Amino acid sequence: KKIAKITDPSGGVTTFGYDANLNLISRTDPLGRVKKLGPRAGA
Repeated sequence: KKIAKITDPSGGVTTFGYDANLNLISRTDPLGRVKKLGPRAGA
């Protein structure tokens, strides 16, 4: 099961992007900043 988004108490939304294998590959914060995530060490 994957988390698509989280809404904080002030209404800001953080969204998460996944690849075809459901690995987390990106996170977008409430200000629209995108953080690309690589493979986890040891995975």
